[in-house]
Amino acid sequence: MGMAQVQDLLDVMVTIEPYAGQDKHGTLSYRPPQSVKARIQQGPMWVRDAMGQSLLGKFKVYLGQAVQVDPRDRITLPIPFGVRDTTGAMQPLQPNILSVALVFYRGQHDHTVLVLS
Repeated sequence: MGMAQVQDLLDVMVTIEPYAGQDKHGTLSYRPPQSVKARIQQGPMWVRDAMGQSLLGKFKVYLGQAVQVDPRDRITLPIPFGVRDTTGAMQPLQPNILSVALVFYRGQHDHTVLVLS
């Protein structure tokens, strides 16, 4: 079943900023953000990184479209998944991308699944 059949399950918007590079001081830069409908599943899940090490993820994010994501990209989850700042107000969360899975349906890239720290 392709993502087109389950669009009603995509109940949040996430923001993805594609990695553009870094300067000589190590400051990262990103291209303009893109908002994508998604479904977020919380809970511990184990994944393996490119070096074969096991990593513990806290979120699995199903992106509702075929988005090319690099693990260096920056993703922002909505406030309900966020953290409190020093004043006690909830802030959006920007976890690290641990793994990227491109999901194909009928021979075409249908959607992308991310595991986040």
